[in-house]
Amino acid sequence: MKFNGSLVSTISVDLGLYRASLHKVMEEALAVAAFEWLDAVIKVIPQWSGASAATFLNLARKIDFPIPITPAANAPSRIGIGTSSGEGDFTLDDARGQYTFRYATTLKHLVYNESHNANTERSDPAVFHRLRTPGPYHFQELGQAAFRASIRGVRLPPPIYRVSRISLR
Repeated sequence: MKFNGSLVSTISVDLGLYRASLHKVMEEALAVAAFEWLDAVIKVIPQWSGASAATFLNLARKIDFPIPITPAANAPSRIGIGTSSGEGDFTLDDARGQYTFRYATTLKHLVYNESHNANTERSDPAVFHRLRTPGPYHFQELGQAAFRASIRGVRLPPPIYRVSRISLR
C-alpha cells in the first residue's frame, strides 16, 4: 500500500529568544576580551607610586580583574590620584547591538610615556623623569592585539526557530 501526502509547516525565527541568546554570548565575549586586554596591558605598566596602574582599576572592578598595586617602599602612594584619573565602563546595549568597553586616562605622565621615554625625550617639565621603567610602553597596541586574539573565536549563536503549525495532507 502506498500513501502520498505533503507536509505544510510554518517556521519562524524567534527574535526574542535569539536576542537573549545573542546578548548572553556578547556579554561574555566582551568580559573575556576586557579581561585579556587588561591582562596584557597591566604587565607593562610600572608601579612605582601606583598611580599608573590605578588608572585601570575602574575598568578592572567591572569584571573582577585583580590588579594588585604595591607602591615601592621609597615612593609615596598615588593610588588615589590614579583611580581618579582613570575611567572605565561597559556598554551592553542589546537593543542597538552595541557591546563595548572603554578605558581612558588623564594621568599626564602615563599618557606621555605611552609613546615617549621621559628620561630622554622630556619636552614637558611637568612629566616625571628619571624613571626606573621608562616608556614608551605601547600598552594600547598590546591591548589591541590581546583584544583581537580574544574575539577571534567568538561565534554568534544559531537562530532559534519556532514551529507554529504543522499539518499533513
